[in-house]
Amino acid sequence: MDKARAREVGDRGLSEKSTRLLNGFSDPYLLDRPTRLSSFSIERIRSRRTHKDSEKIMAQQYRVVGLSTVAPLVVLLISCSGAAAKAGKDALDSLRRVQAAVQAGVNYQQYGELLIDAKAKTNAASRALPDGPIKTELNSVIDAYLDASRVWQFKIDNRLLDRNSEPDRSLIAKYSLPVNEYNNVARPDEALQVIWRFADMHLNEAGKLLD
Repeated sequence: MDKARAREVGDRGLSEKSTRLLNGFSDPYLLDRPTRLSSFSIERIRSRRTHKDSEKIMAQQYRVVGLSTVAPLVVLLISCSGAAAKAGKDALDSLRRVQAAVQAGVNYQQYGELLIDAKAKTNAASRALPDGPIKTELNSVIDAYLDASRVWQFKIDNRLLDRNSEPDRSLIAKYSLPVNEYNNVARPDEALQVIWRFADMHLNEAGKLLD
């Protein structure tokens, strides 16, 4: 048998037995059959096996790298969540100080000083917290306290809130302030009590979410 014929016979043997070996199948009938493999065919089998082994190793490495990458991200998310919660609590505490001062009795200057601290802490919480009910409630409280400060200034200036002008119209609509239907005005002292009750309501809701 010449060399070309020998190679052809060897390759035909590969088509059945070696192909199944490479694909992970075992056929007892084929395995028991005498098969002639050329040196070229044997090298081809080894090459394919080596390639598959390399793919398995690479897959394992990717899984390890994935775990080593995900773990720090999880820790980072947890720490960020803790920082956001602390910022929310700090804002809540500062807003409660404003509430306590209003309930105990405070003058306009002291009220303004408390608002500066509360506003700074609420801004920090807004930057740290994700969008959601906690951020919404905290911002509603500080907005109400700031609006109350404006209305308090109206009271100091002996100025009524006029429904036909701004920003009075917006404040009346926002808090459903009681308006005298005869002259379309609201009294600042009455408006203050309504706005502070609005702040109390949202402060209580924020407390339920953060305490």
